[in-house]
Amino acid sequence: MEVSFAMKMQWNSFLTWFIVVLAATTTRGQVNSAVKTEQADGCMYDGFVLVQGGSFQMGDIWGDGPWAMQEAPAREVEVGNFFLAKHEVTVAQFSLFVEATGYKSVAEVDGPAIAKEIAKRDPSAKDTGRYMFWKEHWFKQGPDHPVLLIAWEDAIVYCNWLSRQNGLPPAYDVNTGRLLAADGKPTTQIRLVKGFRLPTEAEWEFAARERGRKVRFGNGQNIARSTEMNFDAAGTGKTIPGLRLPKDNLYPYNKKGINWNGTTPVGSFRPNALGLYDMSGNAWEWCCDTGGGDYPTAKQVNPCSQGGKSHVIRGGMHDTDSKACRVSARIDWYPRAFCAGSGFRVALTADSPTGMVHVEGGSFQMGDQFGDGQKWLLETPVHEVEVGSFYLGRYEVTVCEFKQFATDTGYVTSAEKREGAYSQTPEETHWKLLPFKQTDDEPVLQMSWNDAAHYCNWLSRKEGLPVAYDENTWILLDSEGRPTGDVRQVRGYRLPTEAEWEFAARERGRKVRFGNGQDVARSDEINFDATSDRYPYGIYAREWQGCESWEKLRTATDGGPLSDKILEISLEIMSKAP
Repeated sequence: MEVSFAMKMQWNSFLTWFIVVLAATTTRGQVNSAVKTEQADGCMYDGFVLVQGGSFQMGDIWGDGPWAMQEAPAREVEVGNFFLAKHEVTVAQFSLFVEATGYKSVAEVDGPAIAKEIAKRDPSAKDTGRYMFWKEHWFKQGPDHPVLLIAWEDAIVYCNWLSRQNGLPPAYDVNTGRLLAADGKPTTQIRLVKGFRLPTEAEWEFAARERGRKVRFGNGQNIARSTEMNFDAAGTGKTIPGLRLPKDNLYPYNKKGINWNGTTPVGSFRPNALGLYDMSGNAWEWCCDTGGGDYPTAKQVNPCSQGGKSHVIRGGMHDTDSKACRVSARIDWYPRAFCAGSGFRVALTADSPTGMVHVEGGSFQMGDQFGDGQKWLLETPVHEVEVGSFYLGRYEVTVCEFKQFATDTGYVTSAEKREGAYSQTPEETHWKLLPFKQTDDEPVLQMSWNDAAHYCNWLSRKEGLPVAYDENTWILLDSEGRPTGDVRQVRGYRLPTEAEWEFAARERGRKVRFGNGQDVARSDEINFDATSDRYPYGIYAREWQGCESWEKLRTATDGGPLSDKILEISLEIMSKAP
């Protein structure tokens, strides 16, 4: 539908505002993943799951007794939100890293010395001058199997590479093994680490327990079955003979079965309730903690042991018994240690940006589902649209927020300069000069699309993110600063797409008419011109004089966080300066 120039010039309908969105997906999760991933997985990176934090009892809550290290006392631990990879890092993913960097694993570097030591201890062993490493195992592995023979030191180098690939700060000083905050300074606080990293012991167990439930294994079960996870269900352990169980003395939570004689492709068995695969068995998984020791008795918040020399590993593997695969089982290994089952999965701190709401992606029917007919632009045909997960501002950008931007940068808006369509308005109006009074907590108005994009770039720079827009061409930019037509490659703050906006306004795609979750517009619930009786879905009472503070209009309903995203915003598109 063509919108007339006269309609655009009605400045009292031209009071535009905007909401900022933080791009929630960049390059494909674990870069160029060989594992099939999904868009709508509740996470900003494909192949990851958002684990919402909470408190739980960490440790041996079943009283099974330790497998290697102490797992008691069970005590209360609190963890924050984090992202965790659905799968262990695969051979294919690690291969891409090696191809890109030329990296040599610890097993490759230390292999000749290990082979010599083995030959010295065992005269029957031939010194070949090399040892097994991630590409050469004693059993066959495919590209979709978990990568093995990985040392903790290998895993942190991979994490830093993945961070660089996605425009994130590195999580580790690879020379010292220390954690790094977003500003590159050493830290012991895991929540300050913004790059890809290994999960802490507490995060790992919390996720394996399906957010802290009383379960024994990482697939949500209390009995270990070889049809449900990859472990030595026969009790014949080949890799660690000292831990081999008598065949008639399997643990009571072990249903006797087979030994898979090697790894299986990641995702071969059913995931746990969070959508995480192989949290028990298949491969050991390194944790971020160093110097893991006995547990304290007091409650801990986001613990991550630091400063020691050993590194903690969790989850058991394809050739360990069921006791090693319990979610509370733990073992610490010396520096540069690896074994036939040592692998890892990747985590990421998931603090929601201040003032923003995480919107889990999905599919929905976009358009005029009610058959109301269009007001400005065509709203049909209704069609299926899928969006990925993203963060959306809880409120429209306020006068106070835009004032800070203008003060910091000296920015002058299109309306102030009377550029583009604003040059045709009958009188001067802009965000500081309106026909009604505004307070700092009301939405900033008279914004052109360019004004909003400038604000987004400023916010990105302020928070150390790559900018979303090229300020000469206004083309979207990916995390490397290259032009892109794929909004999922954008890492900085940006405006929501039409699809994202409607998906969020519909409360993740529900059939609702208004952005507060209602089908009838009432002036005591949303701010609109309620004096007209033109439409059958309005309860008309009065017209708001200007914009009431969104805090005053905010509802306390369960639909809450997005309930203030109200009114049509199609005029934002019209306000883009030529």
